[in-house]
Amino acid sequence: DLTVSLQSTAHPLLWWAMPVTHIIRNSIDLSGKTHTLLITGPNTGGKTVFLKTIGLSMICARTGFLFPGTDRLMVPFIEKFFVDLGDAQSI
Repeated sequence: DLTVSLQSTAHPLLWWAMPVTHIIRNSIDLSGKTHTLLITGPNTGGKTVFLKTIGLSMICARTGFLFPGTDRLMVPFIEKFFVDLGDAQSI
């Protein structure tokens, strides 16, 4: 069962790149029955950063690295990661 619950979270690199008051946080809640995640929005709307935040939170959970957020953060223990490097979009 996949359970992802990240309340008021943001990509960790944003904390060093801009003032905390300018960071837009996301709340992510995916239950075990979720099979599809559809993300839409305009260009420069934060879709890529949102997806990278989910992936990075899972890597942080696996390695014991603290991840920004509030309340109780829950992410699954993933055995394998597949990464596509070379994305021209970078934060």
